[in-house]
Amino acid sequence: MIGRRILAALIVFVFVVVAFSGSFVVAKPAPQLNIDQNYEKYVEEKLVGLGTWPGYGFRAAGSSSENAGAAFIKQEMVKIGLSNVRMERVPVDAWEFKGASLTVSGASGTYKFLASSMGGVPGTPPAGLTGEIVYVGQGTPGEYPATGVQGKLLLCDWNADNFWVNLIGKQATIDGAKGVIISTMNYPVYYEWPSSLGSFDATYDDSLVPLIVISRNDGFSLMGMMANGPVIGTMVSNVKLTLAEDGGSGYNVVGVYPGRNHQNPILILGHHDAWFFGASDDTSAIPGLLAWAKALKKMGFVPEHDLYFIATTGEEYGNTDAYYEWLVGSWYMITQAHPDWAMEAVAFLNIEGIGGRWFDGSTGPFTARANYQLAPLARAVFGANPALLPNGWEVTTELSSWQDGWPLTAAGIPGITFSDTIPGYDAIYHTNMDNLGLIHYDDMAMQVKVMHKFLEAIDSAKILPFMFMERAVDLTKSYNANDFAYVGVDASGLGPAISEFKSLARKYDAAASKLTAGDADAANALLTEASQLINREWTALSCWDSVIYPTQQVEWDAIWLTNALGYLKDGNLHDACDELWNVGLTWNAFFDKEVFEWENDRHAPDAPHLNWGAQGHLAPYVDIYDAYVSLRQKEEVQSPDISWEKAALETVLASEKTVLQDRIDVETLQIMQVNSVLAQLIQLATT
Repeated sequence: MIGRRILAALIVFVFVVVAFSGSFVVAKPAPQLNIDQNYEKYVEEKLVGLGTWPGYGFRAAGSSSENAGAAFIKQEMVKIGLSNVRMERVPVDAWEFKGASLTVSGASGTYKFLASSMGGVPGTPPAGLTGEIVYVGQGTPGEYPATGVQGKLLLCDWNADNFWVNLIGKQATIDGAKGVIISTMNYPVYYEWPSSLGSFDATYDDSLVPLIVISRNDGFSLMGMMANGPVIGTMVSNVKLTLAEDGGSGYNVVGVYPGRNHQNPILILGHHDAWFFGASDDTSAIPGLLAWAKALKKMGFVPEHDLYFIATTGEEYGNTDAYYEWLVGSWYMITQAHPDWAMEAVAFLNIEGIGGRWFDGSTGPFTARANYQLAPLARAVFGANPALLPNGWEVTTELSSWQDGWPLTAAGIPGITFSDTIPGYDAIYHTNMDNLGLIHYDDMAMQVKVMHKFLEAIDSAKILPFMFMERAVDLTKSYNANDFAYVGVDASGLGPAISEFKSLARKYDAAASKLTAGDADAANALLTEASQLINREWTALSCWDSVIYPTQQVEWDAIWLTNALGYLKDGNLHDACDELWNVGLTWNAFFDKEVFEWENDRHAPDAPHLNWGAQGHLAPYVDIYDAYVSLRQKEEVQSPDISWEKAALETVLASEKTVLQDRIDVETLQIMQVNSVLAQLIQLATT
């Protein structure tokens, strides 16, 4: 899995750093960047020591501890000597969590389990909520006991690969349960460490029943008690939720390191909110940011561009009663507070966990998650600095919607997100085991030095270091003429446009080294135009939050609907249903229709707190619930009448084909626009 590329010596030499001529050449030796490891430690321990739950941390967006952290970061930026330091308010539904517990009594005795909760989930009354605990499997209504769950506390064996907790909580609320108890006993997608507590953004609604999380060990213990007879539980969760409309506030902290060019900044960021201690995720970013800025001041570094050092709020959670309720701080910054940055910033460098090793000292490669335009540069910089990368390196172009780089990319800014690799970390992700025992300040300092190499490369480039061939290859993979023909849409212009894009991208990447400093203004204007269009218009979201092209979700849904109708024509209901549950969020039909519609509605264009989802070119979240459920029920019926189901699906397919055709036409025009820009760049470089 290590992404280290063994490059030929000549290639390493040529692609080390972007030179002012527009090619990649070795940079001149720069003054030494000395990172103060004691200062890193001071900042890390200060932030980890803040928390609304004594002994367990928690710096959720808008909480007193997170806001205290923001004030501390501002103070440190001022001490370092950054300019225009400020705390910028971000409206959030502030979630102040002060701990939770579950007391249980049964034939086996009385026990008290420590518990946690998740962002945006309401708390209980001070005395808690008491009721019989019933086991409900993964939390779907089909797994409820025949006697119902009215007035009960539901113990759920959470399988995050199947359903998020919001669906479980919504169903429990509809059916009259008092509360939900989550444990990942048999499905440890998260919180695998047996004794750990976990948290997450819940994509919840503050009108739903309270929900708490207990460890796997305690979940198994509780199951053992229930095997011996009824168990009565009292769940207590101490939460204060202050909605944004009532003054809930988190803060992005910004400090400027001035450069020569004040118009086109480079954004350097990491988030300061955290579940539990969050020593790695993402507290470690903040000592990295501050120690980096401090070292730059000490060495007298004078960048070409202003450097904006930013500690964001609300990356983990920012709103209740919303689906797209994480990444709120970075989304608000780039779309509401500073939309001008989206048009002006050269690039962003985002930090998502540095300086980490597993408890036994093992570690893995340092990773750069780069936009396609910057991936060649990322490999070049990594390849040129083996002494700073003793555990190897990896470059990936797979953009994740689980980090602050997503809203910035979708706003049009190219960038790179840096992360360490901690073997075994998935088992403790978002748990109380993400603690100071993971952090090694010598590694953190070395990784900051590596990131500084990237900064130097981007900052010193007279010609923006954007390449296009990797994007062209990826776009080509997204196109299948046979699929479009199969569902009956016209993509005759899209294929040739993509082929031309690939040809022009190859030519530009080969010719870029011929651009000179005299070409800089014209070339950079064209490169910015192409890069912004590509990132802004081709960064879309699937129904499951993966990053795709705007045509793809609609295309997939149309294919699955077409397949299903073909099976129905042959009377094959089973295979038809297997196709249909892939369409949109039809998988959620394991829950009642009210739950399904509630979740679908939160992705609609007019949904409250759509937030960064509005950047994602969301496909229509089609509703085929009634037809799908009816077909499932008729699977075993001899020669059933399925005429209304077929008609309903045909109507949905027709609508999807209209949307798909529109998106194909738009994408074709966008590619042609990029092609025109690339042609101008090639002409500039070759004349």
